[in-house]
Amino acid sequence: MQGSLSHMLIAATETTISFRVAGGGGELGDKIEDPAQLAEYFGRRYMRPQPVDQVALWESRDDTKHKLGIIRASEKFPYLRDTITELQGDRGVSLLFSDNWPQVNSHGDLWELHMLPDETTLSISEIIDWLLARIRPFGMEFSTLRRTSGNMN
Repeated sequence: MQGSLSHMLIAATETTISFRVAGGGGELGDKIEDPAQLAEYFGRRYMRPQPVDQVALWESRDDTKHKLGIIRASEKFPYLRDTITELQGDRGVSLLFSDNWPQVNSHGDLWELHMLPDETTLSISEIIDWLLARIRPFGMEFSTLRRTSGNMN
């Protein structure tokens, strides 16, 4: 997990951006019926970018860069310095928080214990605990795919 860029971004971003869910807000209760639908979960988010207040978006970007700077300066994570320097550049965090990158509904704490399996099929039947849900740049939760599906190289 040391080199997982998306894991770093998820850990570094905690600023809440206010948002509205198009279509009445039912999306946060999406049901996942089988493991293949986890990919559909991410695809649906990509296809439904959300409107975001630009000032809040910039504040979230700056907060993320600041937190990455703290991690970069820490003696605990010397192996992350080059990666974080790259993320802090124009093609890293700034790109993710730009108008050119979709901002999507994000669970905020998506991991195995928040995915409930169907007892008979063992497929994912529900995603629970949406307390940390907010708008984030698309892809911030991709580390979930690696944790739940193994290495995808």
